[in-house]
Amino acid sequence: MAEEDDWQKLPLDDRCVHKIWKARVHGYEECCSHFRRITDEKSPEWNKFAPLLKKFVTDSNAVAQEKGLEAALAYLESANPKIAAKTVSEVVSGVVAKCLGAPKAKTRENGMAVALMYVELEKPDLVMEELLKGTSVKNPKVASASVATLNAILHDFGPKVVQPLKPLVKAAMPLLEDRDKNVRDETKRLLVELFRWIGEAIRPQLQGLKPVQVAELEAEFDRVKTEGGVPQPTRYLRSEMEKVEAGGGMEVGAGPETSGPGVPTGAVMEVDPLDLIDPVEILSKLPKDFYERCEAKKWSERKDALEVLLPLAQNPKLVDGDYGELVKQLKKMVGKDTNVVNVALATQCLMGLARGLKKKFSPFASSCLSVILEKFKEKKINVVTALREAIDHVSFPLSLDQMQEDLLQALENKNPSIKAETASFLARIFATRSPTTYNKKVIKAYATALVSTANEPDPTVRDNSCEALGVLLRANGEKNVSPFISDMEALKMAKVKEYCEKAELKFRAAGPAAAPVASSSAMPPAAASSRPPPGGGARVVKPGAGGAKRPGVAGAAAKRKPGPAPSAAASSSAPAASTATEREITLEEAEGQLEGVIPNGIGPGLTAVNWKERLAAMESFLDFLRNSADPSTLPCQAMVLFLAQKKPGLRENNFQILKLKLEFLTLLASKGKFSTAAANHVLQDVVEE
Repeated sequence: MAEEDDWQKLPLDDRCVHKIWKARVHGYEECCSHFRRITDEKSPEWNKFAPLLKKFVTDSNAVAQEKGLEAALAYLESANPKIAAKTVSEVVSGVVAKCLGAPKAKTRENGMAVALMYVELEKPDLVMEELLKGTSVKNPKVASASVATLNAILHDFGPKVVQPLKPLVKAAMPLLEDRDKNVRDETKRLLVELFRWIGEAIRPQLQGLKPVQVAELEAEFDRVKTEGGVPQPTRYLRSEMEKVEAGGGMEVGAGPETSGPGVPTGAVMEVDPLDLIDPVEILSKLPKDFYERCEAKKWSERKDALEVLLPLAQNPKLVDGDYGELVKQLKKMVGKDTNVVNVALATQCLMGLARGLKKKFSPFASSCLSVILEKFKEKKINVVTALREAIDHVSFPLSLDQMQEDLLQALENKNPSIKAETASFLARIFATRSPTTYNKKVIKAYATALVSTANEPDPTVRDNSCEALGVLLRANGEKNVSPFISDMEALKMAKVKEYCEKAELKFRAAGPAAAPVASSSAMPPAAASSRPPPGGGARVVKPGAGGAKRPGVAGAAAKRKPGPAPSAAASSSAPAASTATEREITLEEAEGQLEGVIPNGIGPGLTAVNWKERLAAMESFLDFLRNSADPSTLPCQAMVLFLAQKKPGLRENNFQILKLKLEFLTLLASKGKFSTAAANHVLQDVVEE
């Protein structure tokens, strides 16, 4: 009894590390109430207890560990987020090692809740790193619980927080072969949850699995599709949660149409399947005599060399390397080989390289484009088909402005096949390139040339030209295109408008789509996809009415202090609420949004060492904004973040470049949809500068 009296008199932090487990339990229980009473985020108590959190969750006594986890949760809910987030790696590693595989269910649940709370504190990457380590340990209980926690994070926060997805998918596939049934079952649940969020992008990853496993997963995927529903996060990062509460609050899933087979799945996150696979290195796998065989006199020997390259080039993602000599050889064979079989094979190989390298193919794209355009004079259908596929991929790194000279020359070529295929290619590319990537000068150049070819004697040339003009009209709107095609004959203009109504735009609209020409019923798919899902799955929740509960794992529900009630001015202004709730994006997300929107070369130019290159890139960026047909459709926050955080950003030492950047921001703020989130990225730097 005397000994108990002794430790009860000790300070709270000393009791939490006492050698007697009852003393530690007493300390942990008092910590729970102590942490929740502290209202000052700058309190020294947060720094005092931060080093003890790992001991809280790894206590050697089962009873004390359970209380320690509750104390850790109380700390994470109430503490200064910046201080709490510093402990993430050591605490989550302790949770993985000592809690997730524990015999007591309450310990496992609270351990999982601690991991999810660190995700909420803006540290998803470090939490994922520790959990992925847990999936590879020998103890099957720890491995299965680590997968289950990853699944809970994905389910609660969604894939935009769980980024990148590639390590998650890569770790999951081998676990389907694990000896322990629980590990396999949890992994299947994780893959089903991934399918719920990213849809078909997960299917290519199943190719290496056993047929039985594929069949089981396909059955679960079909069930998810049948159930329908719009996947939405049920938890937010702390920064997002504060914005949601400031804007009036939002409870996801409360809308009238958030589930059921008839609900559109428009909220499924668009993920490129290539982001989930590793690139393949192919140059070292070519035979040593490859180039000699490509120059052989016998067509069969050249064919054999190309057949070795073709399966390598067909890998969907290639490692960057020195492809100069290989591309040069393939261009030569496409343009000059006398055997049509070899021409088709060389074209397929070239297409594979362009598809696998994407933007990294840009050094070779322009020269390949001119060779393919000239080769469209070929009449063999297998060659023409291969050339069409190749030009679609080869042109990917090039803007319409960069291709203008080659394409206009091809439209003036005497060969009608070249003209027809060039016009057909333009129809395809107008449907895939956002109008924000080219200006009115480019529209005028292409429209004028196509109006001319629409009067050609060859019917295929005429028809393809009208189709290209129709797609151009659909993508840019009557206001921007009609002045350049107003002199067309009535019959040809009717044909153009017919193609305009039929056109299907494939680019992702950054804002409102161009107005349709014929009628409002013929709305572009891009515009339709930009609508919010029916019901929105959201309703207003008053945040000041008694402390909002955080969604979490069963048995570990956490309470949070109520946020400040929104002011009357904020609640009465719909635009202000909309602006306040816009999520701040990362630089990686900004670059993804700007891909295909801003001209190529601006990004590398803004970060160049030479100030003259940075100045030229900034001038191009500003010209692009000035010449944009509709600046309100541009992804404003992404452009601001791109400009501010691409080093040197607004810390630019050259006054000319800095002046242009500030002019860019001023113009974007006046013409674009400049939100509070966009302003947050630059406000401090602008004030300092």
